[in-house]
Amino acid sequence: MTPPNDRRVRRTLGALQGALLALMAERDYDSIGVSDIIERADVGRSTFYNHYTDKADLLQDCLAGLQEVARVPPSTGGGHFAFSLPLLTHANEQRQLAQALNNRFAAGPPLADITAILDAALRAELASTGESGASRDAHASFLAGGFLFLLSWWLRQDEPGTPDDIDRLFREFAGGGA
Repeated sequence: MTPPNDRRVRRTLGALQGALLALMAERDYDSIGVSDIIERADVGRSTFYNHYTDKADLLQDCLAGLQEVARVPPSTGGGHFAFSLPLLTHANEQRQLAQALNNRFAAGPPLADITAILDAALRAELASTGESGASRDAHASFLAGGFLFLLSWWLRQDEPGTPDDIDRLFREFAGGGA
């Protein structure tokens, strides 16, 4: 088995992830098949299945970076909602792709996965403040939805403002803290 830090493996994984993201920018996630992904990535079917069980597994790998950013603890100096600015900065750095994906994320697995990532980060943050149970879960879902709607709005603007501007808006709308 080839080690995961092997340059060829990284290149292949990058090609597969890039292919899925590019296809998602062009059409609905549900209409994309593994054959579309491997054709776009220019890899064989066995290579795909050597690394992933299905396209959902590949999508999870694509979202792994978002999961890492969303887990930024408040103790890093970002205060409450420490995930917000890094996620906004990431979206801004990939703005053209983020805009294309935003147009396709009205529903479906990608949106559900991103919502789950934010929801988990927010539940953990709210738990650290002592909030628990159904109140914490509802609060986290409310904030995750608000963040995603604000992100979606921002990506549609002709003169969008900076990630810092949108981060300030989110924190203000969310009540300034958890």
